[in-house]
Amino acid sequence: SAGSYNMPNYYCYSTKDMKKWDFHGEIMNMKNVSWADNVSAWAAQVIKYHDMYYLLYCAEKPGTGKCVGAAVSESPLGPFVDRGILISPNDTRVQDYVLEDGKTVKEKYNANKLHPDSFGWEDIDPTAWIEEARYSKDGKEHVYMGWGNTYPWMCELEIDGEDISVKDQDGDGKITQGIDKDLWYQDISGIPEIAACDKNMSDMVTFTEAPYLYRRQDADGNYFGDYYLFYATHWREEMGYARSTD
Repeated sequence: SAGSYNMPNYYCYSTKDMKKWDFHGEIMNMKNVSWADNVSAWAAQVIKYHDMYYLLYCAEKPGTGKCVGAAVSESPLGPFVDRGILISPNDTRVQDYVLEDGKTVKEKYNANKLHPDSFGWEDIDPTAWIEEARYSKDGKEHVYMGWGNTYPWMCELEIDGEDISVKDQDGDGKITQGIDKDLWYQDISGIPEIAACDKNMSDMVTFTEAPYLYRRQDADGNYFGDYYLFYATHWREEMGYARSTD
């Protein structure tokens, strides 16, 4: 009746054959998340890191907008306990982010008014990638998180048991955006400005939302080749992807 989603909790199902599904009930209720309202259990992804499970999710913080949060559990069936906000709209400002060519994201993409300034529902749809030490350039294990609506972002996470936070890459004691800082805007190239399905669309957004990170594996489980970022593109949405060697 309010013209929006009303989702007070997260549920879990499991399957062994993608045909028969078992219902395991509630794994987290938004009433137990102190910073968020209690009806916006938005898109989430669970990852296993070492012996713990982490629910990366997004929800509405009253008066602020959509934020990315994290919760932790010893089991994929929960219960998951919230560990607080990782990213809020105050952290991501494309009008201030300077790209490698010296232009801000706003200057590069807003010249023809295709993209708005940062806004209160930009920080949604978290996904994660665990880069094992044997594949990383420095020989150390890393956990990266991607998210976004209209603008795609990434950062590195620091995880130690029940503690999870955005890594302070430059050691300045605060989380800041920038190419050599902590929150990285993903400047995806080569996306057609107008969706093939609608030549007359007025909202020509190229990256929309729902990023998902992926890399191929061989028969022995070894990763190889490019990294893929799958996502929803344009509006209303089509499926798109981008590739990178890093």
